[in-house]
Amino acid sequence: MRLHHILSLNFWLAICILFLPIAWGKVGEQGFVNYGSDVPDVYILGCYILGKDTSFWGISFAWKFQLAGMLCFLILQYKIWRDYIIEKPALFKLFGAWFLLLLFPVWINLYIGGVQGNSDGAYLHWNMHVGWYMYLIIITLQTLVLFLSIRQYFVVKTSNSANFSV
Repeated sequence: MRLHHILSLNFWLAICILFLPIAWGKVGEQGFVNYGSDVPDVYILGCYILGKDTSFWGISFAWKFQLAGMLCFLILQYKIWRDYIIEKPALFKLFGAWFLLLLFPVWINLYIGGVQGNSDGAYLHWNMHVGWYMYLIIITLQTLVLFLSIRQYFVVKTSNSANFSV
């Protein structure tokens, strides 16, 4: 399997994450006592949040910021894939996309903390959902591509430097 195939798979998995839940906040028993039986669970999707009032500025900013970050990753991933199709190394872009992936768990923890703080008496119990597990697949594949690209870069660089005539 060539590297651009793995990059293409990552691109399509990242598109799927946009519409899948990443984290799920289940309302606790005390939440039903405080707010009644019609309190919805909270789902953080890749491109939106369900079960929260998005007119609050913090929640509105958070889901838009996450969407912008994911779209930046998708654009960068597409550019990397396009460069690998024409066999032009794109290590700098690859590091950028990998760095965005490394920041994602930090962001999700901040996002969950903000939603938890905004859900005063709901006593949300957080669980990771299918989108999180797809993220783990993406970062594993992206790390593999990065490792193989660096290895290939140094193999090509050292083999080219050894071509000299005596």
